[in-house]
Amino acid sequence: MEGLDINIEDPFKDIDFGSLYSPSRGDPVTDFSSYIKSDENSYENNKTKAFALSVRYPLNQLDEPWLMALMSFHGVMLIIILILRKAITAQAVLGCFMLATVYVSENINELAANQWRLFAKEQYFDSKGLFISTVLSAPMLFNCLIIVINFLLYNFYLLRDVQLMKTRQISKKSAGSKNKASVEHKKSQ
Repeated sequence: MEGLDINIEDPFKDIDFGSLYSPSRGDPVTDFSSYIKSDENSYENNKTKAFALSVRYPLNQLDEPWLMALMSFHGVMLIIILILRKAITAQAVLGCFMLATVYVSENINELAANQWRLFAKEQYFDSKGLFISTVLSAPMLFNCLIIVINFLLYNFYLLRDVQLMKTRQISKKSAGSKNKASVEHKKSQ
């Protein structure tokens, strides 16, 4: 059997990564479509550049302070939920707050779409609400799922404790009636 002749070509060989941030074209991450359209190279090269930029794009969004604050908020909420895992009432209040926020997320999306220039560098808020669902609603629903799982575990342990108490009470009554019967039997003899 002869060796296979596999020719794997580097898809990034034609990209000059030093020119990705050309001042004449602007920042390709924030002005992605004009960067790809303005290049005179072939369609295949543009697809490769599009892929390279799309891989780097999420990393460049970490400089948005409001997005970092939102991610921190979700992390803090998760930590609070874990700390308050035995405080069922506090978790119920947190769960209601988060579900109410998810309920009004469509209104938050509309407000943010109209006022995005006040807090963001670019428009993230689409008319379908996909972005707000991804960064706001999904983490909150995940935290609510953790609260529901905690409620189920709490109720399971509570039910188990009630059954144990009931079993002990029944065993004490039966032991007490046996003791009375044996005392009465000894008295009668």
